[in-house]
Amino acid sequence: MTQREGLHGASLMLVRQILDDFCEEHRMAISDRTAIEAARILIGLAVSEREEPMAMRQKVEEWFSHSQRNP
Repeated sequence: MTQREGLHGASLMLVRQILDDFCEEHRMAISDRTAIEAARILIGLAVSEREEPMAMRQKVEEWFSHSQRNP
């Protein structure tokens, strides 16, 4: 039996923790459109790139900074 690629419990918890910290720092609700897009980015990183937590946070911060300059 092969294991499906995707988010596992620990990865999902990590994504949520990073997302919660991101939302708190930027004073936004988890339901905010920007937070939802950040969640998509974090999930993609967790699934495809197997990034370390700090690198994931840095990439979502870079995305956020860029999105604020180019709305």
